[in-house]
Amino acid sequence: MLESHPISISKDLTDERLHTLCEHVLDTVQDSIEDSSTPDDTAWTKGCLVYGRLQGMIKRISINKEYSWLSLANSTMDFTAKIGSTHIQFMVDDAYSPKKTHRLSTNSVENTQISMLLEEPGEAGFVTWRLFVGFEELEGLISPKATLVGYDLNQNEVCKWEHQEAAVIPMISAGPAPVEIDEPTLQRKLNNNKTKNEAK
Repeated sequence: MLESHPISISKDLTDERLHTLCEHVLDTVQDSIEDSSTPDDTAWTKGCLVYGRLQGMIKRISINKEYSWLSLANSTMDFTAKIGSTHIQFMVDDAYSPKKTHRLSTNSVENTQISMLLEEPGEAGFVTWRLFVGFEELEGLISPKATLVGYDLNQNEVCKWEHQEAAVIPMISAGPAPVEIDEPTLQRKLNNNKTKNEAK
C-alpha cells in the first residue's frame, strides 16, 4: 500500500521543503524549455539542457546556502541532492511509466547510506527517492510537472507525491480614494424681461 505523504517515511520531506524545491525545479525546467525551442533543437539538446540545468541549479543553491536543509551529496552525472539527510535523485521521465528504469537503481551515495542504516538496530526499511520531471500539454503549451516517488530496495513504489501549484487568486484592489468636490453655489436664473420685450 502506498503511503499518503513522504513525511510518513522521512521527517525531512515536509510540505514546505518539497514545494520550495519543486518551484525551483519547475522554474528551471520552464526556462530550459523556452531556451531550447528553436528550429535547430532536437530531443537530445532539449533533454540534456533540462537535466544539466537541474544539476546546475541544485549546485548553485547548495553553494549559496540559500536553504539550510538543501545540499548536494554528489555532483556526478547521477547527481544526488539531500533534503536534510534524505537523498533524492532527479529524473526527466514519466513518473507513472518510467522509461529510464536503470536510474531507479541506487548509486554509490545511496549505497553508502544503506550500509550505514543496516548497521543500526531496528532499521529494516530503506527508501530511495526520485523526483520525476514530466511534461503535459495544456492548450497547446508544454507544462512541466514534478512528482516525488519513493521505492523500496526491490524498486517497488512505497510512496508517490505530486507537486500541486498554489491556485492564483486574483486580488481585488481597493478603489481609488474618494475625491471631495466643493458643493456648487446655486443661484436662481433671473428673468430678463427686456430681452423678451425686444423679441416681441
